[in-house]
Amino acid sequence: MRRQLARQLGIVVASSVLVLACGGIDEAGLENDVDDESFDVDEGKADSASVKATVGATSFVPEETIPVSVANGHKHSIYLPGCNQVGLQRLEGKSWQDVGPEKACFWEGLAVKVKAGTSHDTLLLPKPEGTYRVKVLYKTSCAASTPFSGCKATTRTTTSAKFTVKKDPCWGAWLDQNGTCRTPADGVYPKECCKPACPPVLCELYCPNGFEQDKNGCEICKCKAAPNDCRQNGCASGKYCTFCWTAFMCIPNGAVC
Repeated sequence: MRRQLARQLGIVVASSVLVLACGGIDEAGLENDVDDESFDVDEGKADSASVKATVGATSFVPEETIPVSVANGHKHSIYLPGCNQVGLQRLEGKSWQDVGPEKACFWEGLAVKVKAGTSHDTLLLPKPEGTYRVKVLYKTSCAASTPFSGCKATTRTTTSAKFTVKKDPCWGAWLDQNGTCRTPADGVYPKECCKPACPPVLCELYCPNGFEQDKNGCEICKCKAAPNDCRQNGCASGKYCTFCWTAFMCIPNGAVC
C-alpha cells in the first residue's frame, strides 16, 4: 500500500513540474519572446491625441529638409514602422492624398519602439511646392523583434498641423565681408535680398502722411510731405507758401491765412 501511494505522489509531483516547465513555452514549443510592455495597454482606452506629430515650422522652401517629431504622451510605449516611421499627405483640392513612401525599402524592418514620455525625431527630404501634413501610423503593443506588420495591435493614425512648401526668391541670403549679397551656395543675389533690418523710429513727431525714408528704405524722424505740399513743389509766380489752417499751401503775395 505504501509503495502504491508513493508511486501516485511521484506521478503528481512530476506532472506539476512538467506544467510549470511548460509555462514559458508557446504553442509552437519555443520560448515566447515578448516585449515587457507588449500587452499593458487597454486598446479601448488608447487615445490618439496622446501621440502628436509636429514639424519644425509652418513654411519651408523646396530646398529645405523638414524636421518631424513624434511625441508619445501615453503611459506606455508605442511602435512605429521600421523603415519609414512617418508618412506625408498633400492637399489636393479639398482632400488629403498620401504621398509615396519617403524611402524605398527592400524590407520593412523591425518596429521602432518609442517609450512613454519620449519622442522620435526624423527628417523628411525636400518637397516640391504645395500644402502638406505629416501622417503617422502607430500601434500600442508589439512583440519584441517583430516587424510593424506583425504587431497584433490595432493600427492607429495621427496627423500634424498643415504646413506649406513655397519658393522664396531670397531664401538663405547673407552679406559677405565685401557687402555682396550671397546665396547659400555662394552665388549672388540682388542686393534687395540683403536689405538691412530697419531700426525703430524713436521720434515724437506726429506725421499724418508718414515718415520720410533714407537711402536704405528705412524711416527717419522727418515727416513726409503731402502730395500737394508747397514746400516740395513750390508756388506759382505771385504766390507764396505758408501754413494755412491744416496744411502748407500757396496763397497770393500779401495775403494772410
